[in-house]
Amino acid sequence: MPAAQRTWDMGLLTLVVCLVFTAACTPDRPSRPPAELVERLQRLNQDNTALVDRVGERMQALLSGELDKQNTPYVDILVLSGGADWGAFGAGFLNAWSGLPPEHPLTMPRFDVVTGVSTGALIAPYAYLREYQRADDLYRGSTPVWSNRSLVFGLFTGHGFYDISLLEELIRADLDQHLRRRLYETRGSGRSLLVATTDLDLGMLRLWDLLDEAGDAERLFAVQRAAIAVPAAFDPVLLDGNLHADAGVLMQLFVAPQPRQLRRLLEAWRRSHPGTVPHVRYWVIINNRVHEPPSTVQPSWHDTLSRSMAMMLKSGVLAPLRMLWLQVEQLRAEGFAAELRWVSIPADFPIDQTLPMFDPRTTIALSDLGRRMALSGTAWRSDVPSYTWREFEDGADVPPVEAPAPP
Repeated sequence: MPAAQRTWDMGLLTLVVCLVFTAACTPDRPSRPPAELVERLQRLNQDNTALVDRVGERMQALLSGELDKQNTPYVDILVLSGGADWGAFGAGFLNAWSGLPPEHPLTMPRFDVVTGVSTGALIAPYAYLREYQRADDLYRGSTPVWSNRSLVFGLFTGHGFYDISLLEELIRADLDQHLRRRLYETRGSGRSLLVATTDLDLGMLRLWDLLDEAGDAERLFAVQRAAIAVPAAFDPVLLDGNLHADAGVLMQLFVAPQPRQLRRLLEAWRRSHPGTVPHVRYWVIINNRVHEPPSTVQPSWHDTLSRSMAMMLKSGVLAPLRMLWLQVEQLRAEGFAAELRWVSIPADFPIDQTLPMFDPRTTIALSDLGRRMALSGTAWRSDVPSYTWREFEDGADVPPVEAPAPP
């Protein structure tokens, strides 16, 4: 038997033994009866629905307030996707975008709703409070020690493979010193700040209103920590008795309220305010590529698995983005003023994925990219994202987009 093959077989055997040992020593949680789990699932559905309804009510109040001021009613919704340390792209983009002058046709509006998944959830409070420079500085100042890799520790204890205690301290400090109080004070503003986690016990997305959670420092930190809990990499978090992890398990971005939910609000508005058309604009920043760049893949299980997993993650971006595009098009077909603009990391932008997570060579390069794209005036796309390759085809560029009217 070749030495290389013996080494591989021994490594595989060691991995199997470690995994068995891990299963044996991972602490157990008491199992809940199926009836209780079903009851909790029903309650989660009710809580999510009630939260989205509250967002709709706030939005209606905002529209009425704009009409009272004799302004054209606008609602602007910012959607921030997952992407781990690639969130530096979105942070840099927001920072540069916020610097465009008011007379610029693509000047940044004030966002009425901000939603975030994973790294997008980390950025979301900064975006809500317009602390764009601070968010950009956070990512540009990143260091690999934020996520020290500990494969052996993870295998033998059942904990995540990365120690993120330093990142946790940084998140907690920024929430306590700069964000939490200000978030809590905006609860009556009519605006909304939502993040998502995956409830692993119930197999469902859980939505959180960070303005409500901001009343309790520990609770707010726990929600934010759960929102970035990439499975296996970072430890999950217990919240209300259930185990929560990164919402990217289910999807890489979410919208609230969705266009189909907005339709009821807009129809009621049209009946009570004939002749006044409210404008709804979705701005989606994807801290990722929407397609994997071409690459030669070896026919080994690890190469094909790695490549397949990367492509599966992209589907978590494409599927909700395509659905949002279709729903916005349906609103437009019914005579409502709805727009969707999205931006992502170009597929051909070189990223060295051999570097450790949070390496500043990655985060600074992506922040710089986001800044350049925001200032270019041509980064926003409004076409339907496709599962087929389009980005390098002649004539497949972004169709011209009307400049938005000032809010």
